[in-house]
Amino acid sequence: EGIDIYNFKLTIYNRWGELIFESNNPEETWDGSYNGKLVQEGAYTWFIEAKDRISDNKFTFNGHLNLLK
Repeated sequence: EGIDIYNFKLTIYNRWGELIFESNNPEETWDGSYNGKLVQEGAYTWFIEAKDRISDNKFTFNGHLNLLK
């Protein structure tokens, strides 16, 4: 609630810094694949850039996820 859906960006990178997923849709999910193939188990870094639709403030969130099969 409160984010401007037209100013949203999710990116996911592998351990070498290669962009493997990008979306501008806050409801879209990553299925664990890259170029049509499932990625390896391991740690991945995600970033979310969003803008508050009321105050126009920009926010950046980041973290890590561990993908297990």
